[in-house]
Amino acid sequence: MPNATFASVAEDAPALLWRGDTEGRCVYLNKALREFWGVPDDGVADFTWSSTLLPEDADLVHGPFSEGMARQTGFRCEGRYRRADGEIRILETIARPRFENGVFVGMVGVNTDVTDQRAAQALLEANEARQRLLVHEMSHRVKNILATVLSIASLTSRSATSLKAFSETFEARILALAKTHDLLTGPGGDHADLREVLEAELGPYGRPLSLTGEPVQLDATAAVNLALIIHELATNAAKYGAYAADGALRVAWTVEPGPRVVLDWTETGGPPVSPPTRAGFGSRLISRLLKGELAGEIATEYRKSGLVARLRFAPSQSDDSLSCDGQASRPLP
Repeated sequence: MPNATFASVAEDAPALLWRGDTEGRCVYLNKALREFWGVPDDGVADFTWSSTLLPEDADLVHGPFSEGMARQTGFRCEGRYRRADGEIRILETIARPRFENGVFVGMVGVNTDVTDQRAAQALLEANEARQRLLVHEMSHRVKNILATVLSIASLTSRSATSLKAFSETFEARILALAKTHDLLTGPGGDHADLREVLEAELGPYGRPLSLTGEPVQLDATAAVNLALIIHELATNAAKYGAYAADGALRVAWTVEPGPRVVLDWTETGGPPVSPPTRAGFGSRLISRLLKGELAGEIATEYRKSGLVARLRFAPSQSDDSLSCDGQASRPLP
């Protein structure tokens, strides 16, 4: 009776139970495991469990299995098996040797479906990896922001004629920086659209503005530095150029192979302009950002109708179009 009771318990247990012989063939599969593999009640003797194992996982299972059989010791392994309905499931196997009168007669074991647990574990590991990446990226971005702020403060102080002038100019430049960082915290994440960067910097002036060009995604570095450049050009336009009178501004851009963005800044209808006698902060900042951070260049023309500038730069730090010294691989015309 005890043996019959145990057999009944094993048969109806909500676990995948099995027993094998000294050759590793199945001599018993309980109901749950027969249903898992689609084995008829009278078909255990003809069933080969290894035929359901994915070939890619053969070594993961056969290695521990063969060693356990040879040494007549327990083993644990894990592999992917094809269920009767065709779905692939991950089974963890725990087996122990079985002896009768001191003679090894095979293994007895339990298989546990750990597919959902492994999927949850993989998701958790992926989330943890992403979190580490985000923390690293945040640290990197904060360092870049602080370096940019320090650079702006240093260069602004050199050209400021008073504390008030320094405060006003410095605040305006930091606000330009903040506008673009607002874009980088939106749906685009670590990228910003070129048109949106231009609108954020030029829109507040409320003056005639024409923006023409295809969609271009800028990485965080390019977006921040281009925003500062556009801010300097707009500030200059408000003081001396088209925005100092009833003029207008047209900004058009194209993308060359590389890729390289070619951006044309054209002011019209403002007071006559002429080349400056010395390079001010704005000119130095634009040159530094373009050459150092954007691997680009700028060419300017001081026409009677207004300032015209052509900028060429990389929209991403990862572009392959950069030369070995970090400069644009193609000169401006």
